[in-house]
Amino acid sequence: MKQLIIIYHKAQHISRLLTGIHLLEKAGAFHCTYCEDFDNQYTLPQKEIVEVRLEGKRIAFDMGDRMSLYHAKGVDYLEKIDAYFARSYHQEFLNTLSENLRAKVKPFGFDYYVTYPGNPADSIPDGVIAQLVDVARRVSGYSKCMYVDAFEKEPNYKEKELKIIFMTRLWDPAEINLHIPASEEIRKYREYMVYERNKINSERIEIIRQLRRIYGNAFTGGIQNSAFAEKMCSDILVPQHLTRKRTYLAAMQNADICIGSAGLHHSIGWKTGEYVAASRAIVAERFYYQLPGNFREGVNYLPFDTVEQCLEAVESMYNDPESVYRMKQENHLYYNTALRPEVQIMNALMQCT
Repeated sequence: MKQLIIIYHKAQHISRLLTGIHLLEKAGAFHCTYCEDFDNQYTLPQKEIVEVRLEGKRIAFDMGDRMSLYHAKGVDYLEKIDAYFARSYHQEFLNTLSENLRAKVKPFGFDYYVTYPGNPADSIPDGVIAQLVDVARRVSGYSKCMYVDAFEKEPNYKEKELKIIFMTRLWDPAEINLHIPASEEIRKYREYMVYERNKINSERIEIIRQLRRIYGNAFTGGIQNSAFAEKMCSDILVPQHLTRKRTYLAAMQNADICIGSAGLHHSIGWKTGEYVAASRAIVAERFYYQLPGNFREGVNYLPFDTVEQCLEAVESMYNDPESVYRMKQENHLYYNTALRPEVQIMNALMQCT
């Protein structure tokens, strides 16, 4: 049996990756040894990176919202390893690297939070707090609704009364401190981060207000409650009971058309991956990052660049149940061939052997 050594930091972004590796081990594909990177002894450039060692090769999985390759530390790390799979893979940026380094970098694809019992990425140090968290998760059923099969659903056809969903959050620009001394480059990037947050917020608010106005009870959605959201859009906050994961997943899987918008650093949001796993039809902000496999505009999702385009895409889907069903089927196929956790990790590893 092949041996895998997995080097990691505890981070939510890697939980689904480790779940895929665990499922491969259960199926008898590998024997796994997990090494937590205490004190950064393995020099992983950021906590969202997992390094897998297989048959003498070092393979990195970057699950961050933005590749670590944008920083010198990340490029130095790339020089030492054999392959680098990035969730936020951007071909245009890679053209800034040498041909040798560029050849090592490949797209990994969607991510969203999924786990399994004993996932080392989620573990809490022993003690009273760990026991309380464990009891709370078991009583609430939280853990089970985060397992792989909880996200999966078969495609279903509906001739009428289609449902639409878009639940999301806002980003408070005040979290970016523009007054901390920094280089000109960092100062400009912080200013961009403030601009980005304001743009994301305004578009999400407008989309939700318009969908509520147009579709009424056929639409489920709103903004997650926070002190900042209260000030910005108290009229469209999501009721608290709908934000519980089990309740949200049930509502999403009962919907037919699911809306996705880009996150910070243009990242593809976790919700979009969840939509694919649930075989839903998707209207999403046009992807900035590239995906592996055959995930196509117009087939697996309808893209938009503006609020108006989003509303037009939703309307075209809402009035065409056949196209909704076809897209559900396409996303079901993509999930089973490219996104199910053990399939996604095996597809990557097979490119390195």
